[in-house]
Amino acid sequence: MANNVENGDLNNLSKNECWNGKKTAIQVKIDCEATELFLTLLEDNWESLNDSKTSKNQIWKQIADGLEEVFIVRGQDKGNTCKTKWENMRKEYRSYLSKFQTGSAASDTKKNPKFFDYIEKIIGSNNHSYKPNITLLYAYVL
Repeated sequence: MANNVENGDLNNLSKNECWNGKKTAIQVKIDCEATELFLTLLEDNWESLNDSKTSKNQIWKQIADGLEEVFIVRGQDKGNTCKTKWENMRKEYRSYLSKFQTGSAASDTKKNPKFFDYIEKIIGSNNHSYKPNITLLYAYVL
């Protein structure tokens, strides 16, 4: 019988643990799929997370529960694991934008962070100080 992992078919496997720190090819794929699902769940709950009247811990737990339907999330407080995952992704996103805006040499060669477009879609370009340097872009064209 063929092994589903070797065929790359993750949909037929039992639940896989995500974000466990392993760097094998299959684990990287699992982590990417888990992160895509996580960001979809985050986007679905974004309005509630930004509502001052809603318990944030409850929303993070709902996101973790949704993720747990497909993946195994590490840690005892799975809602906190998801919150930390988001904080780390947002930090990387903001750091990239900061370097991009200052014209740092690192921004010329560094690609967008993983899931940049997903995060941009969730946060929205109006929710941060991201303003492309038009002069800099114009200089590259000439």
